[in-house]
Amino acid sequence: MGDFWERPPHDPHPPPWAGQAAATTTAEALPQLVQATRQRVLHLPPQEFTAPSAETLALVQQIAQEQLDAYNRQAGREGAARLSGDAAALVAQIVDHVLGWGPLAPYMRDPEVEELLLNGHERGFVIYAGGRKVPLEAGFASAEEARAFFNRKILAGGHGYAVSP
Repeated sequence: MGDFWERPPHDPHPPPWAGQAAATTTAEALPQLVQATRQRVLHLPPQEFTAPSAETLALVQQIAQEQLDAYNRQAGREGAARLSGDAAALVAQIVDHVLGWGPLAPYMRDPEVEELLLNGHERGFVIYAGGRKVPLEAGFASAEEARAFFNRKILAGGHGYAVSP
C-alpha cells in the first residue's frame, strides 16, 4: 500500500484512557475506544469516511481491534476488569462509530426500518414497515457526539450547512 495507507510513525495522542482508571462497562469504554481509533485514522481522505473502501474498512477494523487489545492489557496491568463479551461485536460497534452510522447503524442495516425520528442525542423512535413505532435502543453518548456525526454526514454530502449547538 502507498503512503495513504501507512500509519503515522508516531501517534502523538495517547489513548483517552491513559492515566485513568479503566471503565467498568463496555458502554463506558466505547466512547474512549472510538476516540482512540478515530485519532489513528484522521489522516485518511474525507471520502473514506463517507464511502469507505474495503481497504479502509479492514484498516479501521484492525486499529479498533488493536485499541481494544491495548485497553484490555492496561486494565490487566492495573488489576481492573477487562472488557468481556463478543470482541467482534465491540469492534463492529467501534467501526460503525468511526466510519458509519454510529448507534444508528443497526437500524440503517435493517430493511424493515422505514424512518428514524430523533428527539435529541439519546432519544428517538424507529418506525418499522407497517407503522410499528418503538423507542431507540441506543442513542448518541452526548449532544456533541450527535452534532459531530450529523456535521460529518452533511459535509460528506457536499452541502454547506452545519449543525450548531
